[in-house]
Amino acid sequence: FHPRYCVMSGFPGETEEDLAATVSLMARVIEENPRASTNCLYPVIPYPGTEYLAKAMAQGLEPPDSLEGWTAFDTYVALRDGLDRILPWVTEDRAKLLRRLYVISNFIDEKSDIVSNPVLRTLSRLYRPLARARFFSMNTSFMELEDALYIKGREGVFTSPANEPSVG
Repeated sequence: FHPRYCVMSGFPGETEEDLAATVSLMARVIEENPRASTNCLYPVIPYPGTEYLAKAMAQGLEPPDSLEGWTAFDTYVALRDGLDRILPWVTEDRAKLLRRLYVISNFIDEKSDIVSNPVLRTLSRLYRPLARARFFSMNTSFMELEDALYIKGREGVFTSPANEPSVG
């Protein structure tokens, strides 16, 4: 049995203490059950029909006006192009922290072991101790390389020959 937990951040009114508690919970889940994993620390998305959408709109969100617009209202696009698109209440510094925590959270447990490329899988395993230390301390200093690799990965640079995503 390998439980997997989905975790979100970036809610309106979320404090530094709230985010620290979320990160602490993720650490506890992994420590208490080594077979458990967490999905990445995703930014919350205010979808239509949810109570959260109204709260997000009150905080300045301008939702898409068409179905096609909602299809582009995507976590990965927002992480690449800027979280202000889906989280307008988040400051630039906070958005940078959330994006970097998302990137690091890809490597804090064994989920990156499923990467099909053996070189990238090995690099992921080697990076895991540093990723865990950074994530659980919320220290995202000096992450320019990780930022660049994340963007390249989402652009498909690290895609395996079978066209399977090889990161995240």
